[in-house]
Amino acid sequence: MEYDAQLLIGKGVDASAARAALRAAYATLEKYTTYDDEEKIEAELRVEAERLGLKNLQFFGTLRVAITGKTASPPLMSSMRILGRDKTLRRIERAIQLLEKV
Repeated sequence: MEYDAQLLIGKGVDASAARAALRAAYATLEKYTTYDDEEKIEAELRVEAERLGLKNLQFFGTLRVAITGKTASPPLMSSMRILGRDKTLRRIERAIQLLEKV
């Protein structure tokens, strides 16, 4: 999946904040073996967004691009559940690497 790394950086966010968001999301998501409990996972990710001082739109927008390669997609939590843990985490890792080059 190819996309422009700039898509990971939303309005009011710089590359550093986007990396922090993805690292926080990774740390949260790696605790789970499956992403079946979408509501619980989303609630934990919202806490991370708040902790980082990001709006949910900023946090989840960056995460959406990392996982789907697009700024608009089917529901993010469902996309992660369908992709599965390993693929989701690999895509976040790749996005972090892309942001390190920006």
